[in-house]
Amino acid sequence: MSRGRRAARALLLVAAAGLAGCTITRARTGDDRFLANGPPDWTPGVTTTRDVAAALGPPDAIRTHGDQLVFVYRYQEDLRRSVVLDAYLRLFRGERERQSDHTLLAVFGVDDRLLYYGLDPRTAPAP
Repeated sequence: MSRGRRAARALLLVAAAGLAGCTITRARTGDDRFLANGPPDWTPGVTTTRDVAAALGPPDAIRTHGDQLVFVYRYQEDLRRSVVLDAYLRLFRGERERQSDHTLLAVFGVDDRLLYYGLDPRTAPAP
C-alpha cells in the first residue's frame, strides 16, 4: 500500500471519529440514602418517626391513612447513552435508555411508632 493511500485512510478514520458523538445524560430525583445502605433495620413498635427522619432525612411526601401516618421516600434515575455519527444528515444513531424508580414507605401509628415498612420489590436486593 502506498504512503499516500495510508495517509488518506488515516485521515478518513480521524474524520469519521471526529464526526461521531457520544453523550451520556443522567437525571436524578430524590435522595438514594435508603438504597445505598441496604434495607433498613427498623423494629416495628420501637422505631419512631424521628428515627426514620434522622436516618433518611425528611420524606418526599407525608400521607395519612385513617389514624396512620405514612412517610414516602422516592428515588428516580434516568440514564440515556447515545452515539451519533453525523455528517450533515444523521447517518447512524444508537440510543440506550434506562430508567429506575424506587419507593420506600414507612407507616406509623398514633403513638409515632413504626407499624410496618415496605420497599418496592424492584428495589430490594435479590436473596
